Amino acid sequence: MGAVVNWSLYESTQNIKMDTTIGDVQFEHIEYSFLNCGKFKIHMYVNYPGTTCKSVTDTIIDVYGPNAIAQNDTAKILAQIQCQIHDTVYFRTPVPYLHCHSNNLSMKRIWDFGDVYAPPCTTDTKNGINVNINCRWNKDSMNIKHFYTPGKEGCYIVTVTMEDTIRKCWDSDTAVMKLTMPDAGWDSTANPIRPGVYYTVIGNPCFGNPFTFHFEGVLPQCGFDTAWLLADSACHPQVWIPIRKGVKTIDYTYFNTCDSSGWITYGVIVKNGEDNNGHTCYDTAWYHRRYCYCP
Repeated sequence: MGAVVNWSLYESTQNIKMDTTIGDVQFEHIEYSFLNCGKFKIHMYVNYPGTTCKSVTDTIIDVYGPNAIAQNDTAKILAQIQCQIHDTVYFRTPVPYLHCHSNNLSMKRIWDFGDVYAPPCTTDTKNGINVNINCRWNKDSMNIKHFYTPGKEGCYIVTVTMEDTIRKCWDSDTAVMKLTMPDAGWDSTANPIRPGVYYTVIGNPCFGNPFTFHFEGVLPQCGFDTAWLLADSACHPQVWIPIRKGVKTIDYTYFNTCDSSGWITYGVIVKNGEDNNGHTCYDTAWYHRRYCYCP
């Protein structure tokens, strides 16, 4: 019978197991992608079932950066949500966690704002190239900003790529600019049809059986600022349930209907930034008689 090899991954400084998905396999090697740089311990335990033969080996490895991060929860991109383009988007700089084992002097970075309407040039302030020009690309490490073209509203994907020019290690990360009007409804003329907010249910759609409402069919489809669901428009008072930012589904369980006929109409509101007059943009849609608990 062949050997069983058990692999474990630890943070080397604290000997804390980081990954328990590396389990018993019939192979002498594995592939693993590290999400962060640093020092790690690889623990390999080999045993032969039914015997006392075993072998234990530990190896410390260095994983080099960079680790590109376009944004995180503590340092967000400013003005990345606008229903009408009217404000400059400012990006968090400097990008943190550049390298785990050396300084950042060898780091090269490039920002791609994903803006096909911008001039096809690259700003490099350090070398005095295209300074104060709203180029599509930027090589700077500080004061990264871009102004998207008014009237060209939409979803834009920004990519930051970082490279250690000495070790040739590189990494990239993306962020989405939600620069367009909200639409809480559906579009039956689109190909494929955009469904708006639809529901699914496991088993029969009975009272007490949870429904899942899906919001990926509203606009902007790259994500919205905030949304709300009114599960039954016939009920009073009306209770609008907020949808957390970044979440595309919500569960709701019906135990009765407020319309005596049994029909359910639900409502949706989507909010996405401000227009060029400083007014918050909302859109409301009603999904009339989408299901019936009919006698």
